[in-house]
Formats: sequence, C-alpha cells, structure tokens
Amino acid sequence: MAPKARELQALSEENGFPSFGPFSKFFVGCALVAERRSIEDGLSLMREGLEAQRYAGPNVNRAVLLATLADSLNQVGEIEAGLVTVQRGFDIAEVGEVRYMHAELLRLQGELSRAQGPAGAAAAMSLFRDAIDVACLQGSRSLQLRASVSLGRLWLAENRREEALALLRPIYGSFADGFNTLDLREAKALVDDLARIDVRAP
Repeated sequence: MAPKARELQALSEENGFPSFGPFSKFFVGCALVAERRSIEDGLSLMREGLEAQRYAGPNVNRAVLLATLADSLNQVGEIEAGLVTVQRGFDIAEVGEVRYMHAELLRLQGELSRAQGPAGAAAAMSLFRDAIDVACLQGSRSLQLRASVSLGRLWLAENRREEALALLRPIYGSFADGFNTLDLREAKALVDDLARIDVRAP
C-alpha cells in the first residue's frame, strides 16, 4: 500500500492535483500502521491527511477516511480514540447524507466494543446485527459480508459454531467473483474453519 500511496503523492504534486495530496498522505500513514513499521508516525500522517482533506474534498471522502482511521486505531489497541473517531464518522455521514457508510461505521463500533473485553460482547453483537440489517436494506452485499464475518468471529469465540456457519454460508455463497479480495478471502477462511470444527464436533 505504501508504494502506491507515495506514487499517488508524487503524481499529484507533479501534475498539480493538490486534492489528491491528503489522500496519499493518509494512506501512507495507513500502510505504516498496517505493516507495524512506525505506528505513531503512521497515525500522525493519517490525522494530518484527514485534516488536510477538510479543505480538499466533499464530506463523503471524509467519512470514508474516518472509518479507515477508526479501523487502524482498533488494530493498535487505541479503543477509546477509535470510538471517538467512529462517532465523528457518524456525524459526518449524517450531515453529508453519506448513508452508505452507516453499516461500516456500525461494524467498526462493534469491533471496538468487542475489544473492550467481555463487557463489550453484548453491545458488539447488537451492533454487528444492526450493521447487517442496514447493509441488507441498502443492498450492499460487501458490507453485509464484512459485518457477518465480524459477527461470525464473535459467535465462534462464544462456541456458537452452527449459528455462525448458518449466517456466513449464504452470504458468502451469493458471490460469483471477487474471491481474491481481502473480505472474501477472510470470509472463506472463517467458513472453512467453522466447517472443519463442525465436522469434528461430536
């Protein structure tokens, strides 16, 4: 990710497209966090890119960046900051009517709640269910799949294998292509794990 983001940054500077600069800075930071190369620098670049984007593009882009930042904060255990960032995403989505982000923000809120420990499990399950419902209403199978994987993982941790498998098999089976994408690879791995466990169960 980082090389592509730096390439975008160079192209935007060379060709006079300043609106792309904040995105390139943001995603260079995102790559640093994801690769665990320099988490503090990465988060700093993401926040700088997010702030710069305020003056360079519409709210639809800002809502997406806030969701991505919240996910990165969850990855490195900054749960409270992640929850605050998700709420900022909800606020932007409401003001800008970026409705398609609602399901993903609910899912991320669920992931952050789950990361708080056993006390957050019930809230996480409710949020994952809400995310699935919103994605279904919007006809967004990709976000429905992502939220279903999150709920499936929670149920697997609670030894609710059959429910998780019943949830995931239909939505995963509804896809006819795109199997090299991260979401579908993760869904397949979880379905396969659940199926193996189900076969071994007495």
